[in-house]
Amino acid sequence: MKLALRIEVSTARALARGVPRLIDMLKSADAGGTFLFALGPDRTGRMAGRLIGQPIEGRMRPIRAIRRYGFGTLLCGTLLRAPDLSSKIFAPLLRAVRDEGFEVGVLAHDHVQWRARAAGESAQWTHAQMHTARARFESVFDEAPRAHGASGWQVNRDSLRLTQRLGYDYASDTRGEQPFVPIYRAEIVACPQLPTTLPTLAELNAEAPLGVAVERMLDITAASRATGHVYSARADLEGIEFADAFEGLLARWRGQGYEIVSLRDYVDGLPAGELPRHEIAVREVPHGVGTVAVQGPPFLA
Repeated sequence: MKLALRIEVSTARALARGVPRLIDMLKSADAGGTFLFALGPDRTGRMAGRLIGQPIEGRMRPIRAIRRYGFGTLLCGTLLRAPDLSSKIFAPLLRAVRDEGFEVGVLAHDHVQWRARAAGESAQWTHAQMHTARARFESVFDEAPRAHGASGWQVNRDSLRLTQRLGYDYASDTRGEQPFVPIYRAEIVACPQLPTTLPTLAELNAEAPLGVAVERMLDITAASRATGHVYSARADLEGIEFADAFEGLLARWRGQGYEIVSLRDYVDGLPAGELPRHEIAVREVPHGVGTVAVQGPPFLA
């Protein structure tokens, strides 16, 4: 049984500190993973109010939230200049992930703008964001991206169409229960979706201490194994604040019989041409996540 890791890298702090720690722990665990990069300005400071307002262990803990994300990160794009994550300064760090043998793909150009606006934006705006992200990826890696994962699980009709038209082999833009072919307003999109199937540690930690959150995660993965899983990690959490807990979680997933793989390895093991077709819907996710794109009902069922 496979458990694929979808790892978002959207801040300079995550790239410089979280990614190296994740690479070390994944290699030690003989595990794979797909790193999805934001490739434009790190304007995380514009999300500071929402991040500080997220609950931790069921309570509002603004000081701990500042430690979690880093004070500098919470000022990026406001009082501090937004660093360009595909610039010459950061490009070697991006390439190092691929050179270590991990799959790399696109998260967004400007991840803050995408999370805030994508669901309701125009075709022109969506095209500009996705084409820019693809061009930035090509400038860093000298090859076209093959994997796409929308920041914040935010999509619209044109973003789904572009996963097909821009040549992505698959996308992980949604949350759901199993891989599927997406249908949006009766339109088939020929780019399979590998939805995030598990809650995140941050979401579970909003309700309970981190140790309890880990145990709840293991209860879920022990009980639900039929089609494998996709877990969505963030390099600024699982690679920094949650690093010890996540390293232990990897070992215990292995103990449950899971092979921990990249999204590429997961999709390559699926039966070709046999994925179910499901509509795209939206759903509210608690703990500050908001409304996200989800795997809806089977198409024409």
